[in-house]
Parts: sequence; C-alpha cells; structure tokens
Amino acid sequence: MRTSVPASTYGNKGIAEDGDSGSAFWHLFLRGIDKRQEKLARYNKTAMTSLLTFAGLFAATVAAFLVDGYKSLSPDPNIQAFTTALNHTNALLAQLVQSSSLKPAVAADPAAFHAPRVNVVFNTLWFCALLLSLLCALLATLVLDWMAEPIEIIDLRAPETLEQYALKRLGSFMGIRRYGLDRLSTAVVGLMHLAVIVFLIGLSMFLFTTNSVIFLVVAIGSGLASGFYLLASLAPMLDKDCPYRTPLTYFFLIFLSTFGALILSIIIYIAIVISSIGNWIHDRKIVLRDITLRHLWHVMKRNTALMPLLSHLFKSWFKGESAAERHDIVHRNYHPSRGRTTLSVKELLYVTTYTDLLQNPRTAQYMARRLFDMEREGIAEYIAQLREHRSMVARLVSAFNRVDSPQDAIGSVRLLQMLLLADDPARVTSSHDEVAKREDARWKQLRARLNAACSFARLNARRPFERGLPV
Repeated sequence: MRTSVPASTYGNKGIAEDGDSGSAFWHLFLRGIDKRQEKLARYNKTAMTSLLTFAGLFAATVAAFLVDGYKSLSPDPNIQAFTTALNHTNALLAQLVQSSSLKPAVAADPAAFHAPRVNVVFNTLWFCALLLSLLCALLATLVLDWMAEPIEIIDLRAPETLEQYALKRLGSFMGIRRYGLDRLSTAVVGLMHLAVIVFLIGLSMFLFTTNSVIFLVVAIGSGLASGFYLLASLAPMLDKDCPYRTPLTYFFLIFLSTFGALILSIIIYIAIVISSIGNWIHDRKIVLRDITLRHLWHVMKRNTALMPLLSHLFKSWFKGESAAERHDIVHRNYHPSRGRTTLSVKELLYVTTYTDLLQNPRTAQYMARRLFDMEREGIAEYIAQLREHRSMVARLVSAFNRVDSPQDAIGSVRLLQMLLLADDPARVTSSHDEVAKREDARWKQLRARLNAACSFARLNARRPFERGLPV
C-alpha cells in the first residue's frame, strides 16, 4: 500500500519556491486537486470496503449451496454399490433357476451415470457466481490500492519548483480520468450485481427440481427484484434528475448513444449521398469527396457530443427544411447562446430551504441580480411569500449591510425593488379595503428592510467615487 505525501509537506521539503507571485495560484491549484482526489478516494474506499464485506458473505453462501449441489453431478457410491450387489444376486438366482444350463449367468454391469442436464446448468451458474464474487473481491483490493495514492512520485529531483510539481500532479490526475480509474469501482459493483443475478437463476433451477411451491416463491421474488433493478437502471434515461442509478444505467447510456449515433449517422450519410447526387446532376460534375466515409467516421468518434445535433438534423431533413436552416442548426450547436441563467420556483425553494445562501450578503445580492426573473411563472409569488416571513426578511437585511462594489449595490437595489413590487396573483382582489390592508401589511413587513435601505443610501452617498457608484 502506497502512502500519501501531502502537497504542503512536499512543498516545504522538496520543492523550490519559484519566487514568482504565481505561487499563490499553484498552491490554490494543488488544494483543488487534493480536494477532488480525496473525495474520489473516499468514495472508492467506502464502496470497495462495503463490496469486500458483501463479496465474502456472498461467496460463503454460494459455497454452501455448491457443497450440496456438486454431489448431484456424480453417482452416489452407496447406490452404486447396492446396484452392483443386486445385479450379482439376480445373476446367482438366475443360475439356480437354470441349473440345467451349462452356460453360467454373468452379472450385468450397472448403467453409466449421466447427470441430469438441469443439475449441470445450475451447478455451472453457481460456479460462475462464485468466480465472479472472487474476481470482484480481487478487483476491489486493487482499486483500494490504486486509489490510495494514485500520484506516485518515483523520482524526486531537487530543487523542483512548485509549478513543476503541480503540473506533475495534474498529469497524474488526468491519468485517472483517461484510464477510467474513477469509473472502475462502478464496474466492479456491476460485476457483483451480475454474480447475484446468476446465483438467483441457478437457485431457481435447483428448486425447480426439488419443490415446485418453493420454486414459485423464489422465482416470483427474484423476478420482482429484477424488475425493480431494471426500472432503477432505466429511470435516469427518462428523467435526468432521477437519483436512482445502477451500473447497468451507464451501460445503457453507452449502448444507446453508440447505437443511436450509428443509426442516425448512417441516415445522415444517406441524406448526404442523395444531396450530393442531386448536386452532381445539377452541376453535371461528379465530386467523390462529397460522399467520403470520413463523414461517418467523424460522427462515430464524437457520438456523445454529436448525438443531439444528429437528431436535430434528422428532424430538419425529414421536414424538408432548406440547407440554410440546417446550417443554422449546426451553428447553434457549436455556438450556443449565452443567455441569462435563471432558476425556477422549485429550484429556488430547494436553494433557500437546504442552503444558507440568503444569509450571505454577497450570494443574496448575486441571486437578486442574476437568478431572480420576475417574468417567470411563480417567482413573484415566491418573493411575496419571502416577504411575509419576518425571520427571512431579517436575513435579507444583511444584503444592505455590506456593499463592496457596484454589482453588490445593483443586487441590493434590485432585491429591494422585487420585495416592494412582488405580489401573489392568487391574492389579487378588486376590493379597495382589501387592497389597502395588503399595502399596509406590505410596508409593515418591509420596515426593517427600508431602514437598512436608508442606511445603505447614506453610506454610499458619502463615498460615491471611492465605491465606483454614480453620483
């Protein structure tokens, strides 16, 4: 097992400072690499340790069934001895009955033993399950060893600058992604799941030869579990926010993306050939490079990135749109619009419920400036509900207590504007009395906010040029 060498320790003893102001950047860079690597190693350690425990228990269970099931592949010695003795007895009795015969009776040899085919099948499945569980345990130990310290410093050259060490760490970290070490634990878990499935199939076949009632119970339970596993594997493909994922999910995604890209690229290539032939007829000139197979190979190499583009191009071609419109589709795919990012009501509820972003002045100002869009459905109602909670308004007051830049000031002013103007559409009424009551309640709810806004205005009026704000 390799031991980890912290970047700070190595930096103090083996790395020569480069004397450049970029050292702060490289220290921050190494901290980010260490954090990501530590998170990955911690996940793999937890997953592989749990898998080792399960693999041990599973292998012991399979071995217990194999001890009994393997006997069905060979003849029972007691039965074989009894059959041989019975044959000799029958031969002697026949000789006594036919005492006048000069030809002695010979005992017949017992018939050759042939194990039933179903016994061979379920024993084969159980041996495969045992083999898979042992391989999973072996791979789990290898993953634990590889992820304990994937950055192995073989040759320490002194003095080595911080930049050189950071680049070495970056190369090693990129190697983890390039060689799939970060996804190997998922593959090992998938093999363990396969071992369980193989064992359950063999168990059902074994019980089929023993007791039909127990066989039905086990078969139905195994079928329901398999159905749930399949649904959990397919659910993320229907809803990208679904948290239920299995190793089979990644296999499905790879298969569908590759197979789908192949089918769509073939269709697009056929469309290219048809279009090229039409151009040849129109121009009376054949250009073979228009139908080269490199188009197909280029699509297959980048199937994940081009899958959405191919589907849009196929729809455009099927609708009979012009070449200019298809060119616009390609352009939008490679040059997406950088529109303003906003959050939906559900996302805002999640952010404000499970995080403390509204308690931080900088994040509250940023959310008001960039993420709140009053034109989206439900946002005005959401802000109006925030205004009714006294504790939430008290938290939002902090956004006026710290304004360090013009962007912060814009966020604070926009937040005040939304709190003043936001209204719940469900409570809109034409009654003058109700409107007056709601307006009075609105100002009472925002009393602390308005006091902070006055302080904010006086503070920024004293130093407009220092803070970069307009006078």
